[in-house]
Parts: sequence; structure tokens; C-alpha cells
Amino acid sequence: MLQRSPILRLTLPLIATIAVFTYGWLAVQVYRAHQSPTSFEAWNGSHAWIIGPTAKNLTRSAETRLREGLEILNDTELSGPERLAAYTTSLQAAERLLVRSLRANPAQANAIADLAVVRFELDPPLTAEDREQILRMVDLASTMAPRVPRVQQRLGGLLLGMGLQDEALRYFHRTIDLDPGRSNAVIGILSRHLVPLDEMVATLPREPRTLAALYSEYAAVNRQTEYLDLVETENRFDAVSIFRVYGDACLRAGQPERLLRTMNALAEADDLTLEAARLAQLSRGYQRLGDHAQAILAAEGAVAAQPNVYSLSERLGIAAAAGEQYEYALSALNDALRKIAVHSDNGGRRAGLYRRIAEVERSRGRPDRAYDAYRRALDADPNDARAKQRIAEMEKAATPR
Repeated sequence: MLQRSPILRLTLPLIATIAVFTYGWLAVQVYRAHQSPTSFEAWNGSHAWIIGPTAKNLTRSAETRLREGLEILNDTELSGPERLAAYTTSLQAAERLLVRSLRANPAQANAIADLAVVRFELDPPLTAEDREQILRMVDLASTMAPRVPRVQQRLGGLLLGMGLQDEALRYFHRTIDLDPGRSNAVIGILSRHLVPLDEMVATLPREPRTLAALYSEYAAVNRQTEYLDLVETENRFDAVSIFRVYGDACLRAGQPERLLRTMNALAEADDLTLEAARLAQLSRGYQRLGDHAQAILAAEGAVAAQPNVYSLSERLGIAAAAGEQYEYALSALNDALRKIAVHSDNGGRRAGLYRRIAEVERSRGRPDRAYDAYRRALDADPNDARAKQRIAEMEKAATPR
């Protein structure tokens, strides 16, 4: 029988002990890395990324730092220098995290785009070489993620900040092509950078959600009629949002007849969501012209098409109240409250409905119930300024002189 050498008998337990210790140490490091990806570092060296948080966790932590920085930058309770200093600290923390993330996994278009933006803000390029370095990062990120809208949007914002408006607009066009839901965000960025409205319209896709998002820009310069012409020329009534803003533009421009003409000219939609939106705008147009019976009828049709949508019951309540059918209005508004309780817990929306109920109660001569409804509005949203004002007015009026 073979005998183990004394050296082997001593070595094997030592190796086993080292292996157990190493495994335990690695397990602890992995746990620490996941618990605190921001501050964790196994050791301070060029290969520290090998044991540590995943690239995904590091990138996510960097994005959190960027969001926190923007929140601080918009915090009006802090002084300007305090905000700028805190924002810079957040950017620096994000930069460190992004560098670590890219060491762990260089193939991250999101992280490359974010790093380019952070470095541009921390140290704006002053030389052609500096600008070229950032543009190479832009090109790399865009090439790696040609169909990722977040990356394209991020790069468009960076190019806009660098003064490269034409290039930025191409990226924003691509962003909306990939994800029309980003239209509001894109137009908000362009507006903050003072890109002229006509250039936005000429460059961005004529997608219904983009057309809807453009309305605020037209309204800001009181160009509602031009906006109506644009929407009618494109004839893209295939999203709920375009119906709503088209109605807003018509009524703000004092053209309810135009709203009725356009909505009646559209064929009845097979899509019940779109048909309900069309009928709701018909209701608004009829109400503005004083045809309350038709306004109520159209609103009833909208509710029948989409019975679970609270805003359509609210429209019916508004139309009924305008026609002085107060009991019917209260029934519809309370129905809207029930629907919003099932599908949403938005305090602001509930407060708005309670305020409408209060106005109906006031109109039918029940100030006591109106006061209760205003109190409920304030309970739903303690920051509701209109409810606060009404309560203060009613309490002042009820105080003996």
C-alpha cells in the first residue's frame, strides 16, 4: 500500500485551507460588490475591476448619480454656487463609476454615451483635438447601438450642447423613428436649447405623437391656427394624444366650428380608443357652441366606446353640468372617481375630480356639499392651490363680521 509522504500530508490540508479561505473571501467581496457598487473596490489597482460589481450595476449607479445631480441642480432652495458644486460632485462620481463599468465591459453603448456627456459637462472641449475625442465617442456609441433610442437621444443632446445643431437633429429624428414615445422629451430638449420651432417641424418625423408634442411650442408663440393647418395637412389622427391637442388648439384659437367640422369629417374609427377620442372632441366642440344636448350625446358615445376610461366619464360630467343636468353630472363624475380608484392612485387627478364635483354642488345651490368636496380635493392632493383658495374664500364668507 502506497504511503503519502510527510510533505504531502502537510501540504494537502494547507491547500484546502487556502482554498476555503479564498472562496470565502471571494464570496464576501461579491456580496459587498452587490451591496455597494458605488464605493466597493477589492483593491486599489489597474485590475481591481476583475472582482467587483458588474458593469450593469456600475452603469446603473452612475445613472442614479446623474439623476441626483439634475435634481440638485433644479433645487431652488439651494443657492446657485451650492447647486453647481453638488452637481459637479455628482458628475465626478458618475464619471468614476462609468470608467469602472467600461473596464469591466467595454461593449456598452449606454455607458459610452453617458461618459461622453459627463466629460463634456465637466471639462468642455477647448481645442479641436478635445472635440474630436468626444465626437469619436459619439460615433462609437451610435455605431454600437444604432437602434437604441435612449443612446441616440443622449448623443443628440450632447451634439446640441456642442453647437452641432444639424447633426443633433439627425440623431433626434432617429430617436423618434425608433420610439415615438420620446417625442415630448426630444422636443423639450430642443426647446431648452432654443432651436427654432420651424426647424423642429422641418426635421422631425411627422408622427402623430410628435405632432401632439409640438403643440406646446406652437401655443407658446400663439400660432394655434398654423398648428391646426399642419395637423390637418398631415391627417395623422391615429393616436389619442393628437385628438386632444387638436381640440385644445381649436378651442384656444376660438374655432369650435373647425373642431366639429374636422371630427365629423373623420370616418367612424374601428379602433374604439380612437373613436372615443373623436367623440370626446365632438362633445367639447358642441359644448363651446352651446349645443348641450349634442355635447352630452357625444360624451355618452365616448363612454360607451371606452367604458373604463375615467377621463371620458369626466367629459360626460362636464357636458352634463354645462347643460345644467346636475344630478347626471354628479353621477358621471362619481363614476370617474370609481374608475380612477381602480386604475390609478393619482392624487392630482382625484383632486381635480373632487373640484369639479364641488363646482357642480355650488351651481345647484349646495355650498355645504361643495365645501366637503373641496376638502376631499385637498385630502387627495395637499398642494392643490385651487382647492385651498376656494376653501379659504368659503370660510371667509361664512365668518360673522
